[in-house]
Amino acid sequence: MYNVKIEHFKQHTRSGDLEATLELVDMKSFKTKKLAKDYVESQLLKYKTVKRHYQKGNKSSYCFAFTGKTWIHENTGEKCEEFFRYSIFK
Repeated sequence: MYNVKIEHFKQHTRSGDLEATLELVDMKSFKTKKLAKDYVESQLLKYKTVKRHYQKGNKSSYCFAFTGKTWIHENTGEKCEEFFRYSIFK
């Protein structure tokens, strides 16, 4: 049984400061790794900038889909980019 975890890294306002947060969006289960990978690939079609890090065997695989939205983290001053992270793990 393979699981796909979808997380969303986005901007968040806390106490008036523009910060970043990572939220869990969804969790799905598949019988095989191929079915999980096919699902992730179908979700990645709607994004222009995508990074894939697939691993062989039982190691965890990750895909990042960037939305193109950016902001400056007000507490650290670093530039942040909004993205979705798809994790495939056993």
